[in-house]
Amino acid sequence: MNFTEKPSDEAQSKIENVANDIIAADIPVREFVMERKAAEEKYQKEKVNHTYIYDAFPVPDSLTELNLVEIKDININCCPGPHLSSTGRLKALTLSKVNSKGAKKVQFSFVVGDGKLLHFLENGCIFERSACPL
Repeated sequence: MNFTEKPSDEAQSKIENVANDIIAADIPVREFVMERKAAEEKYQKEKVNHTYIYDAFPVPDSLTELNLVEIKDININCCPGPHLSSTGRLKALTLSKVNSKGAKKVQFSFVVGDGKLLHFLENGCIFERSACPL
């Protein structure tokens, strides 16, 4: 999703609901390696839910193979991982803070998990740490 300004409270509620629907669906997360040029050509033409393999984080030109992560019909992204095996592993998501970060940049902070696992966002990738209370 791209936002040009901070979403309204109503829009934030919808975002949280959609995220929790995706979590409840327990969609497999597929990780795979693809030759860079082939990946760029394929996903420029066949975007997944209007997303492309690159986002705000640059990928060095020297990389000839890309680590891709796909949530079928939801998102495709170039990311070295590691990643969870499915969306259901997150258990639930609650938006905790939304900040406008200037022109066309909105930062979302959120809490995910069931109290037994702590998940955190780092450079656009969700990681898992066990035995950390939320």
